[in-house]
Amino acid sequence: MTNSKTMTALEREFLKVAASEFSKMKACAPSALANLIRLIVAWHGSPATLSLHAFGRRWLLEGNAEGAAAETLLRDLFGLNNSKGE
Repeated sequence: MTNSKTMTALEREFLKVAASEFSKMKACAPSALANLIRLIVAWHGSPATLSLHAFGRRWLLEGNAEGAAAETLLRDLFGLNNSKGE
C-alpha cells in the first residue's frame, strides 16, 4: 500500500517562511534546517493522517529533535514554547 501525502498551500508557505528565517540565522540554522527536513521525511513516511503541523508538534514533544538550540527554534515555530505546548 502506498502512502500518499500532499502538503496544503498553507503548509508549503509555512515551510518556505521557516526555511527563509532559519537561513538568516548564524547560530544553529543548519541544525534547525536539518531537523526540519528530518521532521518532514518522518511525516511523509508515517501512516498517520495528521497534518504536517500536528505531526510536527507530536514529533517535537516525543523528543525527536537533535540539538537544544535547534529544538528551541522548532518548538517556537510549532508554538510549543508557551504553556508547555498547550
